[in-house]
Amino acid sequence: MRKLSKEVAFKQAGFTLIELVIVMVIIGILSAVAIISISDSTSQARIARQQATLGALKGAWGISYAQTQTAPTCIGVAAMMADPVCKGTAASGISCTGVTSADGASSAVFGCTYNASKPDITLP
Repeated sequence: MRKLSKEVAFKQAGFTLIELVIVMVIIGILSAVAIISISDSTSQARIARQQATLGALKGAWGISYAQTQTAPTCIGVAAMMADPVCKGTAASGISCTGVTSADGASSAVFGCTYNASKPDITLP
C-alpha cells in the first residue's frame, strides 16, 4: 500500500502544460476586465469630485448670503471656498484647483451666472 501511494505522489508532482496554459488564459481574461473597470472608475471619480465641488460652491453661496443678506457675486462665492481653492471671474465662471474635467485633460470651470434675484452655479 505504501509503495502504491509513493508512485501516485511521484506521478502527481507538478502541473501539466495544459493546466498552466488554462490558468494563464483565465488570468489574462480577468486582467482585461479589470483594466476596463479601472479606467471607467477614474472618470467616475473625476465626475464625483466635480459634483462635490459644486455642492461646496452652493454651500459657500448660502453662507455668504446668510452673512451679508445680499446675493453674492461669483467672485465672492469663489473667495469663500477653502478646499479646494477656487478663483472666480465675472466672464468665465469659477475654476478650482485640482478639479479636472471628466476626461482629465483640462481643469473644470463651473458655470456661474450672477443675477441678483437668482444666481446659479452649474457643472461644466
